[in-house]
Amino acid sequence: MKYSEMLALFLLAPGLSGCDHKQRTYDADCSKPPLAWGTAKVGIGELVPIVAVSIDANGFVKWAGSAVSNDQLQACLVEAGKLNSIPKPILEVSPTAPCQRVEEVRAMMMASPICNSSHQACSEGRNPKQWDVVGDP
Repeated sequence: MKYSEMLALFLLAPGLSGCDHKQRTYDADCSKPPLAWGTAKVGIGELVPIVAVSIDANGFVKWAGSAVSNDQLQACLVEAGKLNSIPKPILEVSPTAPCQRVEEVRAMMMASPICNSSHQACSEGRNPKQWDVVGDP
């Protein structure tokens, strides 16, 4: 077999080269939130302010609708934990967001005081404004 034929075979058969790794996505591979976090199933407190932390299909993060870097996200989480009425950050993830990015953002959130064991204020799920309200009416 000629070199050019071997090269063509190599390029046309990516499965043989080991380079066809399918990217893991949120819905397919990592949609289970951390155990300590709330979910739509648990609901949300009646008077609890919420703030959306979203990850889009490309892995970009937004805090309350505004794009943020990792450092900005960490700063927002710290500042939110200092508020008199501590908000509930709710991670909303695109179904096709890369799992690696979801895991990075979860780790940042878990490392913040608002989400760790002192407050346990974080949740994960879609459409939090439609979650059941829990508590006294």
